[in-house]
This record gives sequence, C-alpha cells and structure tokens, in this order.
Amino acid sequence: MKLTIEILEKHKACQSGIDWFLACGETEVRKVCLKLLSEGIFRNANWLIARLLKCDDKTRYAIYAASLVLETYEKKYPGDNRPRAAITATKAYLKNKTAKNKEILLEARAAAAADAAAAAYAAAAAADAYADDAADAADAKDVNTKIIKYGLRLLYRGAK
Repeated sequence: MKLTIEILEKHKACQSGIDWFLACGETEVRKVCLKLLSEGIFRNANWLIARLLKCDDKTRYAIYAASLVLETYEKKYPGDNRPRAAITATKAYLKNKTAKNKEILLEARAAAAADAAAAAYAAAAAADAYADDAADAADAKDVNTKIIKYGLRLLYRGAK
C-alpha cells in the first residue's frame, strides 16, 4: 500500500508528520510505520494505521490495544470495570451485530468513553504507567510495537 502526501492531507496530517514523511525516503505504509517505530515515533505510526483501517478493523485495533494495557489500568484503578466492560461489549458486537448487542455496546462505551476510546490513548496510558524506570520504559516500547504490528497485520490482511 503506497502512502502519498495526498493521503496524508486527506486525513489532515499535521505539518510535522508530513515533513517527516517527505524526509523519510519511504512510501510503502508498512515500511513507513516500521521506520516510525524504529525512531520511537509511536503516535504517528498509530495515527496513520488508525486512519487507514476499515471501520471494523479500527475497532479490532482499539480492542487489541486496550486489552494489552487493561491489566495495568486495573491495577491502578481497582474496581473500575468500565474499560473491561467496553472491550467485552465491543467484541460481542463485532461477532454478532444485533440491536441488543449494539445497545449494550453503546452503554459500555458511554461509561468508558475516556478509558477505552482509542488505541493511542490506551497505549499512552501504558507508557505513562511504565515510565518510572528504564525496564518499564522498555515494556512500554514493547507494548507500542505489538500494537503497531497488529495494526499492520489488520491493514495488510488479504492484501496480495
């Protein structure tokens, strides 16, 4: 999949992201994302993947990211089951898009709006939670890498 300035502008990329893209020397999305990862620019890789995924795959991507940091969140906020409920309801809706599952999903999402809204924020929360020492920072980098690689698998699923 080729990335162009037109695609970045269509999705309202920030100017610093466009400038980085012009300087990076890559146009293939997978290579661009992996280069962003290697430079520690997780947020831009996440932003790009989230813009290019189809709707259901964006949801799968958010579920995956939130699931990776759920344990950390629950340790920090014991008793707050809103993110877990939102993940469970979203998975159920993806499997069976009934009106009842949609109602449950919307209720769970409303309850957990800020807590499980997007993969970027979930991953950022994990990075913040881990940022206390070098070993924890390495764990956060690992989480970010897993999220981006999963997003790339979704993006290229079925691509020839």
